[in-house]
Amino acid sequence: GYSPEELELVQIKVTEGETLTVVSDYSNDPMSSVSVDYTITLPADITVSVQNITGNVSVDGITFVDVLSLVTGDIEVTHCERVSEIQSTTGSIEVEIEQTEGDVTIRTTTGNITAWVDPEVNAGLYPSVVTGSYSGPNYTPYGNYRINLSVVTGNITVYNL
Repeated sequence: GYSPEELELVQIKVTEGETLTVVSDYSNDPMSSVSVDYTITLPADITVSVQNITGNVSVDGITFVDVLSLVTGDIEVTHCERVSEIQSTTGSIEVEIEQTEGDVTIRTTTGNITAWVDPEVNAGLYPSVVTGSYSGPNYTPYGNYRINLSVVTGNITVYNL
């Protein structure tokens, strides 16, 4: 645990309205060692966008994940009907793609991508690996949309959902 003095160095700011914003404010001591973990429960039928600097993010059971962006951390997206964009600079990504109503972009600079894709999804699969390997089914480019999977250093593995 942290001392009361350490806990005073970070403030949690919540702004409600059309968009719910939750911010960990370390402006009192940017070098603080205090960390904050969030568990946020939301209705399943909303659109979720997450931006985080450092830390893992897991999203489960949401209708639409619009943008999920991290600098450092792992990402897990499960039981979500649609996904639009997921990115991490340093970290691995695990995602289930059940359907699309637009292009899907999943990318990490350093890390692995593991994707479970419904073979009936209305999209072609476009993996790109600079240093590493791709393992998975060869989806013929078809459908109205693209599933873009991109890794600079790491591996991409795709399984049928």
